[in-house]
Order: sequence, then C-alpha cells, then structure tokens
Amino acid sequence: METSQPPARSDETAARGAREVPVACDPQVFSREQRSQHLALSTDALVRWPRRRSELPDGYLFQYEGDEERFVTLARWAAAEHRCCPWAAYSVQMSAFAGGAGGIEVRVTATPEGKEFLAAAYRYLEELDGASPPESILDGEGKITRKTILDRIKAGCGC
Repeated sequence: METSQPPARSDETAARGAREVPVACDPQVFSREQRSQHLALSTDALVRWPRRRSELPDGYLFQYEGDEERFVTLARWAAAEHRCCPWAAYSVQMSAFAGGAGGIEVRVTATPEGKEFLAAAYRYLEELDGASPPESILDGEGKITRKTILDRIKAGCGC
C-alpha cells in the first residue's frame, strides 16, 4: 500500500511562516488558573531547572539534567508555550541514557524580532521570581509584547 507524505517544508518556507506570525504572546489562550500554572512552570523550566542557558544566533538553548518525567514536563511546557507564542519554534530532546538522570535540551528559536522578545521575556521572568505578573504587562489587546515587557522592567528597576 502506498502512502502519501506531505511535502517537507523547506527552511525558507518555515522562516517565511514565522515572519507572518506577529511576535506577541497571547496569554488569553489560557484560563486564569492555566495562566498561573503556566507561569509557575515557565519559571521552573526557564529559570530554576536549567543547568545552562546558551544564546544561539536565532534563539536560546536550555540544558537540563533529568529523567523521563522531566522530559515529558518540558515537552508539555513547550506545547503550552507554543499556544500563546506561536511565532517561536520549540524542540525538546533527550540524550541517550539508562536509568537515573540524563541530558535534556530545549531549543527555542525565532526571527531576529522574536529573539529580542525572548531575551526581554526571559529577563522579565527572572525578575518576577515566581510572583504573578502585573496586568500592566498587557497591551491594549491583552497581549504581551517586547515593548510592554521592557516598559515594565524599566518601571520596576527605576531605570
């Protein structure tokens, strides 16, 4: 039996698709309770758990020590993150290991504008230190943008 496979997307097609999605996070894709849970998990996944965070030309690489449960948790985080931030690409990879803990990597990549947003968002998340974000981080459409994050960081640090 012959099966048809969809054509593979070229890097150029993927990049064009990413440029067409506005770089803003839409936290309204989550209920209030889900937003709170996602923020807590994001703080763990991006601030508390990584052994290392490395900057890439088009995003960031987070490295963890963990087991299959941590891998699944990070994969669920990436899927939820993609719901509110569909302009970025997410990949979660587990290295080969037997029992115990091994290496896990999460890669988040985007356009140059998206990478600037990621840098601001990660800085803001570190400064929140687990507290709920203020409503002032949302723009008039209820979305989070690089500008709203940077404005809040400046207001919080007195810059």
